This record gives sequence, structure tokens and C-alpha cells, in this order.
Amino acid sequence: MKRFCVLGVVLYLFSLNSSEASIEYRSIELPFVPYSSTYHAFNTGYIFKLMFPSFEEVDWLKTSITDQLKTKSTIERFDEGRQALFPDAPPITTLIKKTHYRFGEDPSGGHCHLWTQASLDPFIAEQIEKTNGILCGESLLTYGELKELFSALYDEEQGRATRYGIPTGAEFLSGFTYNLREKMGIDDLNAHDFHLVIYEELTQERGIAIEIKPTWGYANHPIYHMGSTLQTIAPHDVFQYSNQIPFTFYSTDNKKLQSIIQETLLFETLFKQYLRYEFVSDRYAYLFFDDLETLRKERKQLEEEIKKTWEPYSNFFKKLFYDLDGMLHDLLKERQKHIQNYILPALQNGMASLDPELIIQHITSTISYADYNDDYASPNNHSKNATYDYLLFTKNNIPVASAWLTPPNYRPDFIWLMNPSHVINPPSQKDHPYEHAIKDLYQMTQRCISVREIREFTVLLENISRNNNINEKEKAQLNPLYQKLSPYLKTEYLNSF
Repeated sequence: MKRFCVLGVVLYLFSLNSSEASIEYRSIELPFVPYSSTYHAFNTGYIFKLMFPSFEEVDWLKTSITDQLKTKSTIERFDEGRQALFPDAPPITTLIKKTHYRFGEDPSGGHCHLWTQASLDPFIAEQIEKTNGILCGESLLTYGELKELFSALYDEEQGRATRYGIPTGAEFLSGFTYNLREKMGIDDLNAHDFHLVIYEELTQERGIAIEIKPTWGYANHPIYHMGSTLQTIAPHDVFQYSNQIPFTFYSTDNKKLQSIIQETLLFETLFKQYLRYEFVSDRYAYLFFDDLETLRKERKQLEEEIKKTWEPYSNFFKKLFYDLDGMLHDLLKERQKHIQNYILPALQNGMASLDPELIIQHITSTISYADYNDDYASPNNHSKNATYDYLLFTKNNIPVASAWLTPPNYRPDFIWLMNPSHVINPPSQKDHPYEHAIKDLYQMTQRCISVREIREFTVLLENISRNNNINEKEKAQLNPLYQKLSPYLKTEYLNSF
């Protein structure tokens, strides 16, 4: 096994070779694990309600500090701690109450990407883990609250994540979306983009998010690791994947067979085009397409082309309206007939062949991703895995197509490309209060007292007390920490040592 380190990201590779097939394994991961917060921190309203966050070190700090966890909301303590560091900073508690909760509305509210982006911000991840909570003046923000604050303040005005994938409209057509995915391979995210883009982003130490399942309402999650087993398919095993191999990869000198292949490709192309245009009437289409009016005009032209080309093979035109279910049935029937009656016999008797430069690999990839917390301000972080199977078709080491083998209801949907971190940059010219607030929060994690410092101080005190002795190194550590922390610690706790 070989181990490579690319830009601080660990990449593992090993390969096994035989006379018929080769197996390769590769793995790559970010140098940090994304944190967990409540998923919809923006719209739940928890941030300005009394949520009583847990804090293990409650016996160390003054009661006047820890009691605020019960009497003041997260955002109120943020405002007070922020003003202890930045006296001119305007409070945002009142604004938060207006923007971060909408009665009767789905908590996602279009903001599900905010936690994902914040948790994949390497600067935020570093500071959250470095501090484990902060104390600014007498305002305490716990480890869990820091995660919630960064998620809630990572506002879309500072840059929305970019969706990667081509919307087919399949998931909006209730009833046969999985049929489309399984039998036609029509997915919003094809397998080769899934494979290439995730590896590229992780190699560059850029976070990437994914919708684990192909449904409209499924949330995206931040990926931090991916590992894949790549097995080259031996020539005699290729035929078992005949339904997944695109017709464009078959070649023949037989003119009749050439005509059949082109006919099947035309049917598939027309159907996929029509599916896309069918989607323009959906109420969510505006999220994916800019010029819906032009698409509606193009749809009418396409309908005429379909009728002219397809009518001899289909009975769905007898109905009063276009029937996608009927079109799919007819298309699959013709396609399967062509494969069984023409393609496979031609391959077996040598009248047709696959492109000799084509390499087919069966790939099994497992991604590791962060999951969200159900409890507000929980200190816990959760990770889960998801595994996907697919074929990758390459020519000259360049992917040219792919096919999912994972069942359609378990395939991934869109992936989301993250924008570069902005928390370390000066605020933009826009007077957006949350942009200033999140940058100040980042500065607070750097300049305020950290809970980790408090823990280090107490561990040092306990060691000195246990040994009944203090050496010069411990004294050098203890004195500055005592000067910094003693105003905030309980007198009785300090006297116990």
C-alpha cells in the first residue's frame, strides 16, 4: 500500500492485479471533521429562546456567569459578549427574532445549506475545536452554542453554495421517478460527476456537501472522507451490464444494426428532452431555469418532433395528452427488444463490438459525512456513512460516461460546492448585520477566554495539589493563567487548592 499526502489531505492507494482484472483502492479525507448543530439553526427560533444549554464546568465558574445560561438566550449572551470586545457593535437580538423564526413555516425555509457551509469552513472548525466554548467579559457561550451561532449567522447574503448536477425534473413527477432512474439512468447527479467532483474537492481541501437520497425534501450533509474500490471489468463479464452500457459505445459495419442503434439513441434523446420540458410547468421550476418562457416555446417544437419520429412505434399518441408513463413504457420496450434481438447476438457473433479503447470499472464508494443534532446546543458531533455502486466508462483515462448500480431510491441527488471562507476577510461594503456579526464571532473565538484554557488551568491545579509540589515549569504555566482566569472562577473553588 502506498500513502500520499496531497495539500495536507491524506490519500491512500493500493492495487491488486491479475491476468483478467485489476482492483484499486483509493481514499481521501479533509484534515478536519465537520461539526454537528441543529440542522435548521436559522429558522427554528431556538437561538433567541431559553434553551438551558449544558455546560460541564459549571462548578468552576462564578454563579453570576453560569446562571445566565438559564436566564438569557444564546443571542443575548452573544450580544453582551460581543460588546465587551467591540463596544460599538450593534446588538442583533431584536433582528434575529424577526429573521430566524417564521410561525407555521417549514424550519428549513431554504436555509439548509447554512449549517453545511459553516461546518465545512476550515477556519470556523479550527476555532470551535480550539476553544470548546468562550467567555467574553461575563458572557459565556458553550461549545454547542458556538456551533449554533456559526450555523445561524452564516447567512446566504455572504454567498450561497453552488448546486452541482443537472435537474432532470424526474423527482417532481410523482409515481414513476424511481422507474425512470432504474430503467433509464435518468438522475440529477450522474455517477462520474459524483466520483470526480468529490475527489477533486477533497483533494483541494475544499468541503463539499451531498443530498444522500434523491428526494426533493432531503437535506444536504457535509462530506469529509471518501474511499473507493475500483475493479476493472474483464471482457467476458461485460455482457452482464448490457442494459447499462450506452449505445454510443457499440460499433458495427452492419448498416441495419447501425440504423437500429441510431434509432434507439434518438428515442432516448427525445424522451430525456421531453422530460426536461415537462418539468417547466412545475411550481419549483424557477429554482432551476432562468428563462421558462423560452423553454415553453421549445417544448411545443419538441412535441412535433416526437410525434413525427415516435408515432409509428407507440400507442400513447392515441390519448388526448402526452403521457410520460406511456412514453417510458414504449421506449423501454423498444430498447429491450433491440438489445435482445440485435445488439447481444451481434456482439456474440462478431458483427458488433464495444469500443476497444473503452475501459469499464465497477466502483464501490463509501462517503463519510457529518450528521446534524436533534438537540439544540448539543456538544455532540455525529458522523454517518453511505455506500454507492456504479460503473465508470473511461477512454484514455478520461471518464466519458457512467451508470448507477445502486437502487434508485438510495442514490445521491445533487452535490453542493462550497464557497471560499469569508470569516477572516474584512466585511464587504454591504451593510449586512449578520456578515459583521459572524466576523466578530470569529474574532471573539480568537480573543476571548476559551473553555479549553479553563480546563487546562484546573487540570494543572489538580496535578499540583495531588503532588503537593510545584516545579518551575508548572509555576511558569500557572501564573499567567491565574492572572487571566481568577476574576471569573469561584473563590471557594480556588481556595480548595
